[in-house]
Amino acid sequence: MISIPGCFDNIIDDAKETCKILANCHKNKGTIFTFGNGGSAAESDHLAAELIGIGVRSISLTNSVVLTALSNDLGYEEAVAHQLAVLGQKGDVFIGLTTSGKSKNLLRALSVAEAFEITRIVLTGMVDKPTGGLAAVLSEYAIVVPLNSVQRIQEIHLQIIHYWFENLKNQKGIYHDRNQ
Repeated sequence: MISIPGCFDNIIDDAKETCKILANCHKNKGTIFTFGNGGSAAESDHLAAELIGIGVRSISLTNSVVLTALSNDLGYEEAVAHQLAVLGQKGDVFIGLTTSGKSKNLLRALSVAEAFEITRIVLTGMVDKPTGGLAAVLSEYAIVVPLNSVQRIQEIHLQIIHYWFENLKNQKGIYHDRNQ
């Protein structure tokens, strides 16, 4: 585990609170949608894969074929929002990963999530704004990594993802091994 002294300690309470939201979504048979751009897209895929691996319904909205087709037809800003509008429903959770908090396609998806009563969680950083950017404002739960280095922010985001995974995996009634 990569450790940046004091950094994770400041956001552990937010990670715990949002983990409860993810567990509740699963309990209510909802879907957890994830999205990010660039390196955050890889983390989005990683998070969805970890959740699916323990039996939690999750979809990463970074599928390159879907994303590029919708971007071509609707524009890049609308591609993620459209997927969420088609697939999402009240009670689901949308997790946006961003180091700057200003990606237009992510901001648009957060607006659609709000309209559909989808819980909005954002993992962000302080690349451009000490507040985590507009994404933090548009979310219900923002975990703002108090750093301005893209690489360090993504490392902490990955620690949060693994924290969620380990905690959900260990909760009674969430993880099930279909081979048993």
